[in-house]
Amino acid sequence: MCEANPSDKIKVVIAISIHDNHLLSYTVDSEKHEIVLRTVSREHEPPEYANILFSGVIAYDFKFDSFGTILFEVSESSPADIFRKNQSLFKEGKLRSWPIFLRYDSDADFEKYLLDNHIKGFFLSSSCGMEGWIMANSVGVRACGLTG
Repeated sequence: MCEANPSDKIKVVIAISIHDNHLLSYTVDSEKHEIVLRTVSREHEPPEYANILFSGVIAYDFKFDSFGTILFEVSESSPADIFRKNQSLFKEGKLRSWPIFLRYDSDADFEKYLLDNHIKGFFLSSSCGMEGWIMANSVGVRACGLTG
């Protein structure tokens, strides 16, 4: 299996297309603050595998996992916009020490944390199935060849 390794210096710019890739699995590594989406493009023969690695993750929210997700894209967005659009989720999460046990007194404090720590926002969209967002330092795609 193709391992996502942060030391491979995956660039923030996604050069490998993941459009119409099928989501095979995803893992959340709490200790490393990483999320890996393992995907396959079945439009090629033989199929081509790729991992999408989010590093420096502080928060994420996925929904509608249909166990057959076909990805559309991962796009960068303002983390402050994600924060503002999900106020109720962050308000509820704050009571549970989420995200990442971060204590903040005001929305402005949280937005300053995002800026000071170079946190970016990413939207995961799909043609069908899972969608959501991730707040992380970076995202990159690594081709894994033909064996996954």
